[in-house]
Amino acid sequence: MATESTVLHLSRDDAGRWLTAEEFATAEYAEPWKYERIDGRLVVMSPKSPQHDDSLETFLDMLLAYKREHKDHVEKVVPECWIRTDTKNDLIPDLAVYIRSDRSAVRRPDRIPELVIEVVSPGRRSEARDYVVKRGAYHQAGVLEYVTVDRFQQTVTVLTRAEAGFSERVLLPRDTDETPLLPGLDIPLRDVFVPIEDEL
Repeated sequence: MATESTVLHLSRDDAGRWLTAEEFATAEYAEPWKYERIDGRLVVMSPKSPQHDDSLETFLDMLLAYKREHKDHVEKVVPECWIRTDTKNDLIPDLAVYIRSDRSAVRRPDRIPELVIEVVSPGRRSEARDYVVKRGAYHQAGVLEYVTVDRFQQTVTVLTRAEAGFSERVLLPRDTDETPLLPGLDIPLRDVFVPIEDEL
């Protein structure tokens, strides 16, 4: 366990730095940036924009309401949840849903959620991270469903765990998102997409 004198103080200037799992877990981070560890290196992300938060709001509101009505089924709904997918990756998805199961005895961050939702941030690196890197990491870790919300493309991509990987379906604003993981929950995607505005 790191002592006060050995605690790392990390900022956006440390992007790309190699970190152990323990260093990532015990470091102190300069705000307002967000941090993940991918393939052992520190990834620094810009603060979430209001448009990013707006894209997530419908999912968060409806999932929390569903949890209140299904406490025997849904264990937790956690925004910006810390997940350690393996020894080299510590990810902070926008939203994670934990369903009561035999996984429940495992504590976070090693406890892998059944459902993960990410809102795609602007930029090629962010897009590649959400669509490619995290797709592989979440599948390897055992996530049952991975949802990416892309307000730039006006699509929601739903990846459902299958034998050979993830099966994929792409939804449009006129569609409704539903999942067998949460029976009876229907999320109208017309409420998810917000007007695209210029971001700083």
